[in-house]
Amino acid sequence: MIKDLDLGSEVVDEWIKDLESEVNSKLAEGKKDVPDGLVSSTDVSYNSYLINTLAAINIAVFLFELASPVKSSDAGILSLPLLCGAKINELILNGEWWRLITPMFLHSGLLHVAFSSWAILTFGPLVDRAYGSFAFCMIYFLGGVCGNLMSFFHTPDATVGGTGPVFAIIGSWIIYLFQNREALGEEMVDSLIQKVVVASVLSVVLSYLTPIDDWYVFQTF
Repeated sequence: MIKDLDLGSEVVDEWIKDLESEVNSKLAEGKKDVPDGLVSSTDVSYNSYLINTLAAINIAVFLFELASPVKSSDAGILSLPLLCGAKINELILNGEWWRLITPMFLHSGLLHVAFSSWAILTFGPLVDRAYGSFAFCMIYFLGGVCGNLMSFFHTPDATVGGTGPVFAIIGSWIIYLFQNREALGEEMVDSLIQKVVVASVLSVVLSYLTPIDDWYVFQTF
């Protein structure tokens, strides 16, 4: 089982590397014709501190989950972050509004947090360069909150949504490619979008091996 998951992650990683290579190659060839604001292959001006901090927060919270097991009579063995921050509809209705925010930093297992961190580090720099750091933060946090709201309205189950912001980032990158298809070339953009979609679908399938709420993915992506 672990071997299969590793193989799936390697396939996704390979697709994304091909994606970045094709974008950079195309931009390098047509650099003179690239309009202002388009991500350049030589542009490294993204906020690495922001991207790395978000990935580090996700990993740190997950490690805290592992280090703080709490026995619950209703749900068995949980963790302190899950008990205090998971999306639980009844508690949200009772005034614990922060549970619409905190689930975006919670994960249900190693595969879940590994995919979220990998996607942030892979797509984060691309989206940050394309839209700017402020817009990137808005995409990340609004994607997470909207995913939690969608889950709140569609399922009474207690859930976590660490991949909600991640799929918002991936979706925004696809939109960027679509909006700049003329500069990049329609054929290449279509090919890149197909690869991103396939990679995302594969990641979702892998994520189904852990208890993740589907509504986070459907809403944000």
